[in-house]
Amino acid sequence: MANKSSNKPLANIYAQALYEAAVEAGAQEQVGVELAGLAGALKNDAKFAEFFESPTIAFESKRKVVEEALKGYSAITRNFLLVLTARGRSAFFSQIVESFTEYAERQAGIAAVEVTSARTLEADEREKLLQVLGNKLGRKIKLNERVNPELIGGMVVVHEDKMWDSSLRHKLDGAVRSMEELKTSAVKWGD
Repeated sequence: MANKSSNKPLANIYAQALYEAAVEAGAQEQVGVELAGLAGALKNDAKFAEFFESPTIAFESKRKVVEEALKGYSAITRNFLLVLTARGRSAFFSQIVESFTEYAERQAGIAAVEVTSARTLEADEREKLLQVLGNKLGRKIKLNERVNPELIGGMVVVHEDKMWDSSLRHKLDGAVRSMEELKTSAVKWGD
């Protein structure tokens, strides 16, 4: 069985190959929906996840279950699950689904942006943020919102490897650091 720790590069390879196969078959939307549903089922049903990931259950048994339980799914999704299972990569399924979604969004020109604010954004604030980010990134924005009252005010925006922190908490922490630096530099250590 594969290790549960993060293996983003491997997940990206599987996700891209799966996406390309789905596009070739004209089924990328269907595969995306099926993958999301399966990821949810694995997350919410510990017995299903254990069965899917267990190295003690023979591949043939897993194959029969996948083929029977997923009859209504696309052949691409079923075959993909079988390949993952046969290669002992089932533990990476959730990471692969996440990578698949990110890759599909990039291909569609969508930028996934996470915004954490001190309170829930008002509709007009959300629209303005979408407009500013869309102009800055040159893509349609998919906004994932979170609320963290510890920010006090403002927001933190994260896109891929970039972070913009305009939270009041960040500004206050910076002001405190500046005051502490000022205090130590003003101290005279001797005459």
